[in-house]
Amino acid sequence: MGIKLISARKAIQKQGIKLLVYGPAGSGKTYMCATCPDHSRTLIVSAESGLLSLQRVGPDIPVAVVNGYSDVLAVLQELKTKKDRFDWVCLDSISEIAETCLIQEKARGNTLKAYGEMADTMLRILRDFRNLKCNVVMTAKQKRLEDQNTGVVSFVPMLPGRKLSDNIAYIFDEVFALTVEENRETGLMERKFQTQISPSYEAKDRSGALDFHEPPNLAHVADKIMNAVKSKDESNVA
Repeated sequence: MGIKLISARKAIQKQGIKLLVYGPAGSGKTYMCATCPDHSRTLIVSAESGLLSLQRVGPDIPVAVVNGYSDVLAVLQELKTKKDRFDWVCLDSISEIAETCLIQEKARGNTLKAYGEMADTMLRILRDFRNLKCNVVMTAKQKRLEDQNTGVVSFVPMLPGRKLSDNIAYIFDEVFALTVEENRETGLMERKFQTQISPSYEAKDRSGALDFHEPPNLAHVADKIMNAVKSKDESNVA
């Protein structure tokens, strides 16, 4: 039996883009979820109560509100059953889901094992969401780190427990920091995706298609990645 080969573009179209976005409170992570191309083909799985920002841009987007791990599992099973229902699935936020999962594990009575059990559970369910055949975006809170020797401050996704924190970035092809900075010329606050690692932010872009900073718009990012992959496919054929 021969190996079935498909182009990179078709593989990405089939599997989707897998993206983690983290940022501070109020940076616009929930609002960003509503920048997908087609609201009717987008599902936001919300573990947070801050959905008011969607009224400005995406009041018509389907939202599944989850209050615990069992709710998340129920949504996952529904998505596996209705495989072609959505083009985009956004989990907002995995920090909140992990914290809820940790509380449930601690309630079982073994605090020492709770973090390990939570990490195993979360990594398993996040990989299941990632493996859905659509574009998957997950948001996370932001954690501030300061090197005690150098005083250098950096920011990473905030998740409970070292095991989960150390492994989370490996699940995704794309990891973006959603930054909010003042434009020195206009004095206005600007939101940007930082797509590549720096001393201040953990980030990565496996597609190689994105600039260091990009607008925090999922439709824009998806178009840029897919156009770059299409160009490579066409050059390979030529």
